[in-house]
Amino acid sequence: MPSRTLRKFLFSGLIALLTISFFGSAFSVVNYAFSWGDDVKFRLSSYGTTIGFDDTAYLGLITFVDGTHISFTNVLLDNNNVDLLKLSTQTCNVTVTSLSDTRLVYSVTGSGTQTVYLEDKNPTSVVVDGSLATNGIDYTVSGGTVTIPSASSFVTLNYRTDNAVSAIAGLMGNAYAAVALLVLIPIAVVASLVLLAFRDQMDSQTLLVALVGIITLSVALLIVLVIFPTLQTIA
Repeated sequence: MPSRTLRKFLFSGLIALLTISFFGSAFSVVNYAFSWGDDVKFRLSSYGTTIGFDDTAYLGLITFVDGTHISFTNVLLDNNNVDLLKLSTQTCNVTVTSLSDTRLVYSVTGSGTQTVYLEDKNPTSVVVDGSLATNGIDYTVSGGTVTIPSASSFVTLNYRTDNAVSAIAGLMGNAYAAVALLVLIPIAVVASLVLLAFRDQMDSQTLLVALVGIITLSVALLIVLVIFPTLQTIA
């Protein structure tokens, strides 16, 4: 009886894990109210400058604050979503060319000062006009807001993923990761069903080893197919 209970517990846990992996992304569906092409520019009335995106951007909410900066809520660009992005630019125009919760890249037309706020994060590194910038000299950070005073070409802000939850959310939002998971999940489900069909011919130790093997193989494939390519992209 204990072995049968153990088998039921392990099988139920595996099914629950697979179900969460498969449907997890559905629990965080974001609705976008606006779709803006690369020809649309958002103007800051106080500075006479503009902010735009180099590709179609899907936005949940756009808020102009005192004509000095713009708050973008739920921004989808490059198949990546960020919850909150605030931008301001003085005496120059800005175009966002790449956006995710781990990296923001924008080009600058003219020369001037920009401020960037991305999901209450502080960047781990900043590149200004092709050179690694120094905090306190080439840029400053205060309360999650980054100020770059002298960019004239492009700026790259690199952010570290805050925790495992946001890392998983980022992977689920990546199309490549989604395809990989759609391959891994059926394999794991089929293997589990095979084990279930032959469970009466196996003792509890053999069943446990088989289940651990399935999980280990799935994790290994996930690392090879998803995590390594993602880290290379971020780097």
